[in-house]
Amino acid sequence: MMTRFLTATLAVIVLYKTRLDESDTFLSLARYLKGSGQTMEILVYDNSPAPMVRDEDLVRDGLLLHYISDPSNPGVSGAYNRGFEIARQRGRKWLLLLDQDTAFPDDALSCYTDAMEAHADSLLFAPVLVCGGTIYSPCANLLNLNYHVKVAPPGKMRARGRSLLNSGMCIHVDAFARAGGFDEAIPLDFADHDFMKRYRRHFDSFVVLDLVCAHTFFDREPPDMDRTLTRFGYYCKGARGSIKGITDALTLPPLAFLRAARLCARFGSLIFLRRLFRAFCGG
Repeated sequence: MMTRFLTATLAVIVLYKTRLDESDTFLSLARYLKGSGQTMEILVYDNSPAPMVRDEDLVRDGLLLHYISDPSNPGVSGAYNRGFEIARQRGRKWLLLLDQDTAFPDDALSCYTDAMEAHADSLLFAPVLVCGGTIYSPCANLLNLNYHVKVAPPGKMRARGRSLLNSGMCIHVDAFARAGGFDEAIPLDFADHDFMKRYRRHFDSFVVLDLVCAHTFFDREPPDMDRTLTRFGYYCKGARGSIKGITDALTLPPLAFLRAARLCARFGSLIFLRRLFRAFCGG
């Protein structure tokens, strides 16, 4: 089953200003595959302004690595959509979506294969992502607001009222296509929840893996004004791009305002409110 899963899957790791050999995601998967006798095909999509991957980084035991350097930085959405195109071209059935900051335990890939065997009719599988002892994915979702859940038992979960973060999401390419792929107008923040909103229109469930992964978020890192302002720009772009109906128009701008207000208090500057105004008013 493991061999069938690996030969049918294309994994996509998205990098940004991080070397491949410093990515928690890549290192944890490479550690398992090294010397296992198994091979996994991975597309490394580098959104950094300058390439972060050397030729020698692409030669690894157990890994067939493809590399794309894209300084235009289309975010995770462009990277995942490109991965989908390549997966289709290469006859892959599954797309494993990854970012650079998720640490997978050594038995992670076995958890995917076990779940796929137990739930052969399911088209989306995802781990539990935890940061600081709190479950961030899966999460409850209501009117574009996401709420932490206290427990996420493994097995089939009803999709209605639930959402997922993208890292670790393994989805059948046909389901990815039916959901419309990722919206490239939403490069980073909100991209996963926008995708799940469209997934829920077509599919009524997904499978939570018996797999807990440690996930790192940007805003848990030490504060830096320039980096935080840049990231907030992506947040605003994602919020604005996610407005596709009246409910979105009523809920997303207030969410962005609250984020801006918190950052203004954190850094003692009104620049985040000014950036928010420009993002939503087109100035």
